[in-house]
Amino acid sequence: MDKSQLRNDIMQFLYNEGFRFIAKDHNGWVRAFVRKPVKNKYAWIANGYVRTLGVLSNLFNNINWEDKEPLNIAIEIGAFDWKNVPVDTPVLVSADGEIWERAYFKQYVEVNIDPFIAFADGRTSWSKKGMVDWHAWKYCKLAEVNDENKL
Repeated sequence: MDKSQLRNDIMQFLYNEGFRFIAKDHNGWVRAFVRKPVKNKYAWIANGYVRTLGVLSNLFNNINWEDKEPLNIAIEIGAFDWKNVPVDTPVLVSADGEIWERAYFKQYVEVNIDPFIAFADGRTSWSKKGMVDWHAWKYCKLAEVNDENKL
């Protein structure tokens, strides 16, 4: 088993045990969290159960203290359920997986060829103008605060 597969298996195990986020503290410790942690001066903190990954930390070298957000395990392992994303959540949408546009999430329709529905022209559920004020997209990902500089 290669390191990538081991990393995915560990994340799947953590997810099955109820953990949802992984982050690296200022001192280099990698921890798994049940609830989304927030960053303080030297560590990520959250209410609820936390597990230090110890010797497994080297499998998560792509996680850094400088990261603005913790790693979302569900997204990493593909267990993210788009049916539970709230309407008006900021997302990035794409027809080809290469060129991304900012939008607000409307819904996920699993049976569609382009299953991700987002409001058109930067609108939200509150500002939509008509019955069909949305577009369907093949690709979608949750937007992050720093995504405005990535487009």
